[in-house]
Amino acid sequence: MPISIKPICDFLDSADLLKRVPKELLPLAKNRLPWTGYLVFTGDETLVGMCAFKAEPSEQKDVEIAYFTFPEYERKGYATDMARLLVSLAKESDETEIVFANTLRTENASARICRRLGFEFKGGVMDPEDGLVWHWRKSVGR
Repeated sequence: MPISIKPICDFLDSADLLKRVPKELLPLAKNRLPWTGYLVFTGDETLVGMCAFKAEPSEQKDVEIAYFTFPEYERKGYATDMARLLVSLAKESDETEIVFANTLRTENASARICRRLGFEFKGGVMDPEDGLVWHWRKSVGR
């Protein structure tokens, strides 16, 4: 089923929807488009997860993506579609040349998504929030 992404800022008055969004991700709603957080819906408007650019692109023209699917909707391809949409948004911008993702250091769904979408594994890096993680990069430059 196809998905659509809608900026979190459009839903700040929707308490029922925001109950599912981790509180630490709500500040992403303040970021300018497209470098913001998004709620992810199926064609029938079912909320299945969230995806985001964790910040605006850096001076080096790289930007980090993050995505998650609510447990009851996992293993249906939604996270892959979310990551693909974020990569497409970054590719459309003159502000980015590299999209990167950090994943847990295990062969999990996020690592498989990065491989499937052509991200290159760059090894372990220290993330200030998550500690040692695997680092993945994809060129989207023109």
